[in-house]
Amino acid sequence: MQNGKILDNRYRIIEKLGEGGMGAVYKAYDKEWEKEIAIKTLLPQTFSDKKSTDQFKREFKLSQQLRHDNITAAYDFKRSTETPYIVMEYVRGEKLTDYIYSQPQKRLDEKSFLELANQILDGVEYAHKKGVIHRDLKSGNIMITDEGEVKIMDFGIAVSLRETYSKSTGSPITITIYFASPEQINGEPPSVSMDIYSLGCVFYEMLNGDPPFTQGDILHQQLTKQPEPIQDVSEHLNSVILKCLEKKKEDRFQSVEEIQTALAGRDAEITVKIPKARKKRTGPAEKRIVPARSLFLILLAVLLVMSVGLFVVLTDIGGRSGASEKVQLEAARQGQVLADESAWGVASRAENIEAYRKYLSDFPTGRHASEARGRINAVQEEEQRRQQEAEWRRAEAQDDDAFRRAKQENTQSAYRAYLNSYPSGRHVSEARERIEVLTEPRQGQIWRESVTGMEFVWIPAGEFLMGSNSGDDDERSVHRVAIDGFWMGKHEVTQRQWEKVKGFNPSASYARGDNYPVQCVSWIDVQDFINRLNSQTGKNFRLPTEAEWEYACRAGTTSDRYGFLSNIAWWYNNSHEKAHPVGQKDPNDWGLYDMLGNVWEWCSDWYGDYTSGFVRNPQGPSSGSERVIRGGSSFSVYADYVRSANRAKFRPSGRNYNGGFRLARNR
Repeated sequence: MQNGKILDNRYRIIEKLGEGGMGAVYKAYDKEWEKEIAIKTLLPQTFSDKKSTDQFKREFKLSQQLRHDNITAAYDFKRSTETPYIVMEYVRGEKLTDYIYSQPQKRLDEKSFLELANQILDGVEYAHKKGVIHRDLKSGNIMITDEGEVKIMDFGIAVSLRETYSKSTGSPITITIYFASPEQINGEPPSVSMDIYSLGCVFYEMLNGDPPFTQGDILHQQLTKQPEPIQDVSEHLNSVILKCLEKKKEDRFQSVEEIQTALAGRDAEITVKIPKARKKRTGPAEKRIVPARSLFLILLAVLLVMSVGLFVVLTDIGGRSGASEKVQLEAARQGQVLADESAWGVASRAENIEAYRKYLSDFPTGRHASEARGRINAVQEEEQRRQQEAEWRRAEAQDDDAFRRAKQENTQSAYRAYLNSYPSGRHVSEARERIEVLTEPRQGQIWRESVTGMEFVWIPAGEFLMGSNSGDDDERSVHRVAIDGFWMGKHEVTQRQWEKVKGFNPSASYARGDNYPVQCVSWIDVQDFINRLNSQTGKNFRLPTEAEWEYACRAGTTSDRYGFLSNIAWWYNNSHEKAHPVGQKDPNDWGLYDMLGNVWEWCSDWYGDYTSGFVRNPQGPSSGSERVIRGGSSFSVYADYVRSANRAKFRPSGRNYNGGFRLARNR
């Protein structure tokens, strides 16, 4: 998929992050939510089997409900284009596998382990309480963000995708054997114990540098061999991890909460081998994974066995004078049980509130009454969550729309109206920034650019008389010009600032130094410098127009210069025919240094005749062969060259040994 491609008129692909056997992962930008997200594209043949696809959709909806700081959010599943894909939270950081390898000892110390392990456990415990089993916990599915926060990826999705792909294509299902539990290898249904075993493998790798088994017959070892304790790790941590890795699930911790308790040291003793626990009653999440057909066959078998049993009993007493009251009561009880189970089977398959309420109406004290009430509450909570989420989406859409209108108007009053309506809105920070940008700076206010340290002075809007009737012919005729406010470089661009952007110094050897103005740069060279700086800063730096340059140089004065020549400029009589460090002469009234002398300064305009009459923000001729330079230099023999109105020109590709520039930018 090409960078820049737009999916569903919403997601713009930025770059590919990785690729696997079932698809690729891309970094993308969500135009609607205005943030970076991750796109996982999938092979189209993955979803050719309708039944398995529907099962994947149900499991994906469960994953969508997981909202936890330590779980990567799953936002959406799309099949509307030729390429199916999943939209997920974008996480900046590295996989736990790489994080472990980057440590000095290629493994974590106990303090770092506990900081990360507790976050991992928090995320897994939350998912388990929501009825979601990961089934593919491994260091490759855990991210460590740049801030040190754990993010667990692919909760309930990775294995489901592989199963869906397998059913659609006939390919075998693969598992990550280094982290797979014995029951997963044996094909047992998903359970909490699977994740607990995988957590033990992950924790083992964090402290050891490798999972428990990495050589030989891994599957056989996962099924039969107990891992060795990790060297140079406390007995307490070893006992916790090895208990997670017991081969029999009854001997492991029975919940993530138990692991957290053990890690916190709240157990007096942890026994790696424990007595076989009582069989745990199947919870609602596990019951739902039993296929409906299997449930029907079980009930049919129960009915058959009970019918045979009743037949034998009744046959045995058939020769007697009527059945005993005890047999009659037992038959009635068995019939009630069968009716209860049958009704529950119907309700379970329907999976909606009406069906569960019908069951409770018919069997208010039935065998599954408590579970039915729990499922009703769960469905109601989910419906309430969806309603709240829909309300949030509507509110966010209204918020976005209001800010969009404010941006279109782009005035301080529009942004203030947005802030009044949405004081806690999604765009409050940007609205405040835009108000600040639109606020007229004060005359002489200083702004500092962060990449090079260049300082800019605010030049206020105003009008002035441009040109000179007593100067050269190209300075005529004097005409009134209006200029909008703008930022002007306080100094000429220095050699150090040029090197920070371009990486080299083109200046003459006899006038080199960090604070000397850069020299020997063409107008074309300057444009490349500006483009690079704008790319690094996101700003809109440029050369000043010729009108802006003269307006800023004069700083409200109307004479040839803004001060006594030798006090304000380096020129032939005081420079020893070389440039000098910037800022050593007196500034003009607006705080600009070396506007006259030192080096000639490029302007943006083509050189040409002035326009007669009043003009606002003139840009100069539309074409030409030479660009304007202004201000004179340290080599200017005649004082007449070092005046506010004096004009000169040079070819854009030419590099003058006494030519430099300063920058401007709009508000």
